[in-house]
Amino acid sequence: MIQRERKEDPVVTMENVTFSYNGEPVLEGVNLSVERGDFVSIVGPNGGGKTTLVKLVLGLLEPLRGKIRLFGCPPASARHRVGYMPQHSQLDMMFPVNVTDVVSMGFLGKGGLFAFQRRVERDARVDDVLRKLDIADLRDRPFAGLSGGQRQRVLIARALATDPELLILDEPTSNVDPAHEGELFELLLWLNHRMTVVVVSHDIGFVSRYVRTVVCVNRRVVVHPTSEITGEIISEIYGSDVRMVRHDERSGGGECHV
Repeated sequence: MIQRERKEDPVVTMENVTFSYNGEPVLEGVNLSVERGDFVSIVGPNGGGKTTLVKLVLGLLEPLRGKIRLFGCPPASARHRVGYMPQHSQLDMMFPVNVTDVVSMGFLGKGGLFAFQRRVERDARVDDVLRKLDIADLRDRPFAGLSGGQRQRVLIARALATDPELLILDEPTSNVDPAHEGELFELLLWLNHRMTVVVVSHDIGFVSRYVRTVVCVNRRVVVHPTSEITGEIISEIYGSDVRMVRHDERSGGGECHV
């Protein structure tokens, strides 16, 4: 029997979760709670378990031990309430699809209403998302001909196609030049006004004034408010000193060089 969601349930809960690949531990003893309306950054070194953590939340992987709930339910039964932008788009740049085609892919695999709705309703939803993300003028453009920043907006639009309550983005700035990172942050902040946002990154620069909670992942998971992130904590996560620039208004602002 599927557990019904309680009003006070967090968006994500993980209790003593452990996961291994071929006997090698990737995540151990993970306890995590993501509250509704939060803006979370999952940070850590490459290979530290960030993407594995997300796949566990989505029910794409099963934990070796522990309990995971998504909106108070088993992940597989609540996955339709999540918009997910994976680290790699898995789109063949030689495949002739335009922006509308890519955004429409967001309906694939979604059950309920979206499995049976008429094409006109789906197209109206796609047009609405493109307009809200300020890329309506790109709707007929070939996806392969877009800039890195434009492609990221289109992929975010695909994740938003079914109007999710939780948006998860894995390395969304990987193909975006620094000049457009600020625009992406502003977009995510705007989206956070109506949904919970989780951003995965190996770049500690994502700890900015927009993020309220930082989930540090390196086999084990530690959660901090943004204002608690210090050079000592960063060294513990990455195993060495790194350089970062902080723009955290809650901790007094300014730069922090580590």
